Amino acid sequence: MTLPPRLRRSAPALVVFGVVLVLLVLFHRPLLSAAASLWIVDSSDFERVDLVLIPGGSFDTRPFGAADLFLAGRAERLGVFKTEKMPTVEMGLRPDDHEICLAVLDRLKVPREAILTLGDGVTSTWDEVAVTREWCLEHQPRSVAIVTELFPSRRVRYAYEKGLGDLPIEIHVVALPALGYTATDWWRHEKGLIDFQNEVVKWVYYRVR
Repeated sequence: MTLPPRLRRSAPALVVFGVVLVLLVLFHRPLLSAAASLWIVDSSDFERVDLVLIPGGSFDTRPFGAADLFLAGRAERLGVFKTEKMPTVEMGLRPDDHEICLAVLDRLKVPREAILTLGDGVTSTWDEVAVTREWCLEHQPRSVAIVTELFPSRRVRYAYEKGLGDLPIEIHVVALPALGYTATDWWRHEKGLIDFQNEVVKWVYYRVR
């Protein structure tokens, strides 16, 4: 039976689509693992930095990663950003975000004199970059590192290189293990799917902005 001209023209595209679909089904694990590996940025192979920055949020990972670096002698100081007061904080229902971070570091035996509190009313990564730039212009560190999770690492590197790239400072990003998933199984967990999706959208937004 002869196919109609319309179907004949579409046949190559349908074949390619079918092959791609089969490959995705058969090799989705290595492909998705490779996608995560290409996305994740990590430059934690430094010996020592002048300051390790702890972005706001993710109290179950970021303060712990920063404390590990400090206690291992790989960081001279840690920097915590003073965040914007939220309504629940003003109502006395919970501490400020940066106070929670400081409390975690205290429990992890990081001396308070080794911790800097930076900025005031910080709400975003761009705010954190701006505050860091002001501090760097005044104190002229040679190197800084930022601790974050796997998928935010690319956006964080872009933001800090954009904001500090004209200064003579080494910028390192430490990609910490995420809670609940790894780079090799992230697509099997709802949180991993959401985190990856959100970070792709944020990264595009940061690039456009």
